[in-house]
Amino acid sequence: MLPASLFGRPKTWATTLSISLQSSIKVFTDKGQFDKAFNAFSLLHHHGFPPNPHSLSSLIHACGTLKSLSSGKQLHAQIITLGHDHNNPLIITRLVTMYCKCGSLHDAHLIAQNPLSSDVIPWNVLIASYVRDGFFREAIDAYKQLEKIGVDPDNFTFPSVLKACGEESDLRMGREIHKCVERSCLNWSVFVHNSLVAMYAKCGEIKTARKVFDEMMERDVISWNAIIGGYAQLGQWNEAFQMFDSMHTNGLEANTVTWNTVLGGNVQTRNHIGALRLISHMRCKLVELDYVTLTIGLSACSHMGCVKLGKEIHASTIRFLFYDIETITNALITMYSRCGALDDAYILFMRIKSRSLITWNAMIAGYAHSALCEETSFLFREMVFSDYKPNFVTIASVLPLCARVANLQHGKELHSYIIKNKFEPHLLIWNSLVDMYAKSGRISESHKLFDRMQERDEVTYTVLIAGYGMQGKGNEALKLFNEMLKHKIKPDHITMVVEICRVISLAAKLEVPGLPHKFYRLKVNTF
Repeated sequence: MLPASLFGRPKTWATTLSISLQSSIKVFTDKGQFDKAFNAFSLLHHHGFPPNPHSLSSLIHACGTLKSLSSGKQLHAQIITLGHDHNNPLIITRLVTMYCKCGSLHDAHLIAQNPLSSDVIPWNVLIASYVRDGFFREAIDAYKQLEKIGVDPDNFTFPSVLKACGEESDLRMGREIHKCVERSCLNWSVFVHNSLVAMYAKCGEIKTARKVFDEMMERDVISWNAIIGGYAQLGQWNEAFQMFDSMHTNGLEANTVTWNTVLGGNVQTRNHIGALRLISHMRCKLVELDYVTLTIGLSACSHMGCVKLGKEIHASTIRFLFYDIETITNALITMYSRCGALDDAYILFMRIKSRSLITWNAMIAGYAHSALCEETSFLFREMVFSDYKPNFVTIASVLPLCARVANLQHGKELHSYIIKNKFEPHLLIWNSLVDMYAKSGRISESHKLFDRMQERDEVTYTVLIAGYGMQGKGNEALKLFNEMLKHKIKPDHITMVVEICRVISLAAKLEVPGLPHKFYRLKVNTF
């Protein structure tokens, strides 16, 4: 019923006004002028004209863009009143999208499962939103529900749910979806098959991933990234490098993601020169260098002690405006520290206004790497006083230094801190404590810790054997050595054998029967 202000007016005038206002709503929302769109809607409502589905769709879109959940819910209530809710696919899709953008996935799910709608698009929006927000199990459950009510998935459904299967390592569900893809009458899609490769690779089924990859009718950069990333994830770097070479042989240019994966592989396999050469190739090919590329390059420079190249990369981080990224800053501190340029590292550290635990650890590890015990201890205390709680990485950086320089005072302080804060029983930490007490001449304390350890490895035995050797206690060293053999633990590093050889020498001087011969036999069998 028209309001009194319109009595006596021709019906065509009211119709024209209604059409004009409805049209204005769409025009304003398309231009992003949402305030004007809502003003037009208010006028429409004021004159008693019911909004049509297209106007409502535009306004719902505006609510989603503005992330205005309250306005969206008001519109939803009016839609239900007007009866558009159950019979208009466009409205349903817009509502699901709006609720997803506003973070109300539960409401979005309730609308998507409307029994009167067989449209897959709302489900696609919902599943993609679940995946985007990290709710992978919910995405898989939504897919199962979609199938149960008879909605046919399409080429936009599969990539999202396959990603969820990969993240959840749900291989069984992933295989079922693969069968569904093969059964469907949909056109072949490179996006779907890329998702299959990525899902199998993520679940550790690299052979199946490779089979799907080899059978693909066409491949794009994402296809190659998926299979190369799959090999990289499993540490199968030779295969990853071969696929990278094959990619170029096939005439396809790698993108930054591919290059970064291969760069990381070179660093992982300790081919630091190769990593830096690849970065040089990237520059020649005008491939975009992102902060990940530069971080990997700094890591390579750190391991090589190449401060000159590190400074060049530092200049690139400034040129590309990456200097404020925490990962870059931490990598720079580590690079300068490991290259012996501690003053440069400390200047960078002091320039950071808001330091994270990782930044503190990077600087502390830098001092510890250079065996600067006093500076390391000072910075550790500064960190604690700044209300940062040291973690395993912090302790693992400082404690080996205390063992290396036999700093009993700092070592005991750390031991107390570890007990007080109930650190997890990381073997590296407890081995370092055993080593620290042994090298500080507190062999009894060292052995007490050794006896309390639930897990021991070759390092645990070797440091204690070396500790007894340093004090000329060959018999005790022999007992530990026999116990090590009994538990079938063998040293697997040259440094450990050097320590054992030192005990051999001491034992020979003390004329401990049988000890030198047994150590020699172990050395021969190990290498």
